[in-house]
Amino acid sequence: MLDERKITLVQYMVECYIASAQPVASIMLVRKYQLSYSPATVRNEFASLEDEGYVRQPHASSGRIPTERAYQLYLEQVQPKRIPRSVAQRLESAWARQTSHQFDRYCQLGRVLSDEAEEFVFVSLQTGELSCTGFAYLSQKPEFLDQKFASVVTEAIDHLHELVERLYTAATGEAQILIGRNDVFSGACGSIFSTFDLEDNSRGMIGIIGPMRMNYGYNIGLIKTACELVSTSSANNL
Repeated sequence: MLDERKITLVQYMVECYIASAQPVASIMLVRKYQLSYSPATVRNEFASLEDEGYVRQPHASSGRIPTERAYQLYLEQVQPKRIPRSVAQRLESAWARQTSHQFDRYCQLGRVLSDEAEEFVFVSLQTGELSCTGFAYLSQKPEFLDQKFASVVTEAIDHLHELVERLYTAATGEAQILIGRNDVFSGACGSIFSTFDLEDNSRGMIGIIGPMRMNYGYNIGLIKTACELVSTSSANNL
């Protein structure tokens, strides 16, 4: 059981690593968060956290990076971030744009979501339609330089339809997060997904897939906003 200081350091480390994709040094945390204890104290805590499986050190002289266990701890505290009004308006405009085929509206919404999250996004309807976009964002992530990561992720995308079908069985209607060993797409990934109700009593789903190093709070806010848009529209048409 971690004490409060270790939990706080794990939270800060994950935040810094999500933002930078670089190993996090003790002095960085002290300066960024104006900690009341020294870098030496943080290094001692890092050593303890490493023994307990929350962080690892890629090289002897480098800072630490969070493990899947650290992300799990971080996600226990993460909250959806309120997205800027300008972003909400872009989502609304994409959804409101008239198209010759109804599903094209979902595709438009997915493209805006992908641009705002800078991640891979899929939109699915239980009636069989599936759209995905944003592979370029995924391929530009530092993690994609790892051949193993690139291989397992591209294989998962090749089987996206069947993997999304598996998510429907686990969906609760709220935004959910799966990472690492619990993620149906890849043990190296993180994914956020949520379902929405349709007029014919079936469901649809919006999801974001990326490295485990993902801006979870903001991306949850994006998905919740998009699903509320679609659900409200469907309810108004009943």
